[in-house]
Amino acid sequence: MHKFISIIVPVFRVEKYLRDCLDSLLVGQGDGYEVIAVNDCSPDGSARILHEYRQKYPNLKVIEFPQNRGVSAARNAGIDVAAGEWMMFCDSDDVLLPGTIQLLKAKIAAYNCDMISFELKRVNDVDEPIEKTVEGDEILHDMEDAIDASAFVCKNFPHRLWAWNKCFRRTLIGDVRFHDYQPCEDAVFVLDCLTRARRVLELPNVCYKYLQHEGSCLKTVNFKRINGDINGMRELAEVLCQWRYFPQIRASVYSQLRDVFLRGVAANIVRCGEPMDVVRRLRGMYFAASRRVFVELPVSRRSERTWWRMLLALRSISTMNKFFWLRNRVARILRKVGL
Repeated sequence: MHKFISIIVPVFRVEKYLRDCLDSLLVGQGDGYEVIAVNDCSPDGSARILHEYRQKYPNLKVIEFPQNRGVSAARNAGIDVAAGEWMMFCDSDDVLLPGTIQLLKAKIAAYNCDMISFELKRVNDVDEPIEKTVEGDEILHDMEDAIDASAFVCKNFPHRLWAWNKCFRRTLIGDVRFHDYQPCEDAVFVLDCLTRARRVLELPNVCYKYLQHEGSCLKTVNFKRINGDINGMRELAEVLCQWRYFPQIRASVYSQLRDVFLRGVAANIVRCGEPMDVVRRLRGMYFAASRRVFVELPVSRRSERTWWRMLLALRSISTMNKFFWLRNRVARILRKVGL
């Protein structure tokens, strides 16, 4: 049956939050849409809740995985069976605010775009805001214009490339699928779609409530998390280097990726509590990905690649950090004295 929007919800160990999520998706959002919940072999009472809601709401589909396959596989399964012309993704511990579907349908009718991005509100377990929501203007970005497209990608890269605050035209997604790069699977998927889009509508409306709690994957530092960061950041660089406007944003991308690799990923490797053999494996993966991004791909300037080769040959995270800290310090001093 034809649906205008399909909302895909992966479900795993969210019994505490699932009812609020499903209520926000299935009550007060109008008609012409479907919700596809993918039970990723959740060991708690989530399956019982899903089947209870399926009896009440005919626009809710439930897919059951016989074994746990992860959030990316769950979302991909939802994409494969979705009937909508447009698709959205909602995490099962989050909430879609009232009226969002009607708003998106109105904007889709008003604008010829491939993707819609809206704002979100971060909250904690007691529904207290974590940060102030920033309001802006409604903007239709021309992704075929080098200046507009470059500015929009730089604004979102890499930390605002979320899947759950966007609505995608089905034809834009095409054969793009999520990879198992948790917690970076969203960023790679969204960037791949973004670099294929012709027009993207950016809305100032807060439509999504994002819950951060102790069970969130971003709170956990382990092998899977760091492995996802390493592979995800490498894949982001691969996608961007193939984009036609990459030369315009190379400097910004280099700065962002260097900070993520040196501060975020490296710091997590140092402080993770995995056994030493696992840490050594992560370090090997880290240096291999760094070589791919900063030496083999055109992310850094040719002169920068020489420094990266030398530093990576030392295989010392602390030496790399000290080098770039000293280099930035010298650069700031030279700017102050006008050199």
